[in-house]
Amino acid sequence: MPEIICVDTNFIVRLLSELPNVISYNNLWRQWNSANNQIIAPTLFCYEVTNVFHPMSVQGKSHPKTQNNC
Repeated sequence: MPEIICVDTNFIVRLLSELPNVISYNNLWRQWNSANNQIIAPTLFCYEVTNVFHPMSVQGKSHPKTQNNC
C-alpha cells in the first residue's frame, strides 16, 4: 500500500547537491517512487529551498539541476 511521505528541505538540498552521501538520498527517492508513494512537502518548502540555493546562485556556485525548479 502506498504511503504518504513528507520530505523536508534538508532532504531535498542533499538530494540536489553533490555531497558525498547523495547516492543514498537518490536511492531512497527512487525506492519511494517505485513503491508509488505520495511525496509531499511543507507549505514553505519552496521558500526554504530558495533560501539555501539563492546565495549560491548569486555567487555562481549553484549546480544546474538546482536552478529554476520551484
